[in-house]
Amino acid sequence: MAATSVAALIFVAVAFGHLGSQKAMSWVGVILVLYAALACTAWRPAVSRATERWANPLIGLASGAVAGITGVAAVPFLPYMQSLDIDRHDLVQALGIMFLFIIGALAVALVVQGAFDSTNLVGAIAAIVPTFMGVWIGQKARNAVSPETFRRIFLFGMFVVGLHMARTLL
Repeated sequence: MAATSVAALIFVAVAFGHLGSQKAMSWVGVILVLYAALACTAWRPAVSRATERWANPLIGLASGAVAGITGVAAVPFLPYMQSLDIDRHDLVQALGIMFLFIIGALAVALVVQGAFDSTNLVGAIAAIVPTFMGVWIGQKARNAVSPETFRRIFLFGMFVVGLHMARTLL
């Protein structure tokens, strides 16, 4: 999944030449809001182990393409990963690995497009400390709450982020 997402992201970013369309990002936000709202219902999508074999590369391609157009690394791999029958700790680790690959590919795409300058580099470096603090707080919270409470907090966060992203459409 990571390999196909990186390949698709680089291809789309180079082919279309502009990352981060505000309108595209807003629609990704709408998708996150809808998914979070739907996930709060009793409906639970599930992807079988047999399906993962062919779905993982396809989800990777779709995720990379979306990230290459919007600059947002979340859809559709985030909801897809939640549909897999994996432990919450493994889920967080898998999401972290996917984000690492996609964010790395986004950085490469920005360099290729000439949008990565010293100001962006300083901002990126400055974001490292709060990012690690957030990871530490998240690990403490994940270990302190039940899986269902963690799931609800995660979905609420996804819902809020989606609303924030979709605000220009409102």
